[in-house]
Amino acid sequence: MTDAIMSRFDLFFIVTDDRDIDKDELIARHILNVHCNIQDSNEQLESNDNFLRTVIEIAKKINPQMTRESAQMLADC
Repeated sequence: MTDAIMSRFDLFFIVTDDRDIDKDELIARHILNVHCNIQDSNEQLESNDNFLRTVIEIAKKINPQMTRESAQMLADC
């Protein structure tokens, strides 16, 4: 890039493409599903949303406690 173009940006980000065949395949499958099976993709999102709501409702009733190990694992992710 020329200095004139670079001076118009406040921040620059380096984008890398790490070689991970499994991750690449997962991303490709998602893109294809979104573009080829729009209805199926939307149904799956609604199903996931309903599942998450159910899990939250159950969790509110049983008052779960997070262990230190669980908190650390969550922080690491």
